[in-house]
Amino acid sequence: MTTHTKPTAAKDAKWPLYTGPVEVWLTQKNMEIRCLVVFEDESTERIGVDSLSLRGAQREITRCLIDQGYQPVGRWGGDVDGETFRIFKRKGTQ
Repeated sequence: MTTHTKPTAAKDAKWPLYTGPVEVWLTQKNMEIRCLVVFEDESTERIGVDSLSLRGAQREITRCLIDQGYQPVGRWGGDVDGETFRIFKRKGTQ
């Protein structure tokens, strides 16, 4: 039996003990936007976003991670076929 869990809302996502970089993938299919956070150990967490556009979701998740002490590395990239990604690292880490 498969169980589906509701993604954590972006505003509620917290990783206080995690110090490594995270890679955020946003995918838009039809009107649905999905956010997947990939950690350095390749574990993942789905994050729910409220935005209705990919660009809005980029701003929403960037704000969420900045509020948690992360900083973006470079720009959002790979905007092909409704999919884009960005890397974030904790402030003060290499």
